[in-house]
Amino acid sequence: MRRRVRSRNKDVASIDMGPMIDMVFLLLIFTLVTARMTEESVVELDPPASTQAKRVQDHAVHVAVDRRGDIYVGSELVGHFAQAAIAQQLAKKGTDHVVLHADGRTSTADLMHAMDVSREAGATHVDLAAATE
Repeated sequence: MRRRVRSRNKDVASIDMGPMIDMVFLLLIFTLVTARMTEESVVELDPPASTQAKRVQDHAVHVAVDRRGDIYVGSELVGHFAQAAIAQQLAKKGTDHVVLHADGRTSTADLMHAMDVSREAGATHVDLAAATE
């Protein structure tokens, strides 16, 4: 036998929360999918200063050379695999432009090595980053 349950207060409206929760999750997923993740370098450098410094393309591959001569692509230390890592980033970004970020105390030999490795990886434009005075 079925009993009929009656509400004591018939003025109370019920709200179905299901569609609202679905919309919140759809907006969250849309935001996560369309958000642009930026790569930030964590290599501490003291760049040389220049009066002729200009802004370069944002889609270039950024390579850092610290004072010991270690080569970083993004924030990853690549060491002996620098050429492969730079070539992979060039292909990923669809560019032939590399920007070298060097410490003010980086030796010329280490800087030239990083330039040579960048050229061997397929870069046709290699620029040196500097701080503006």
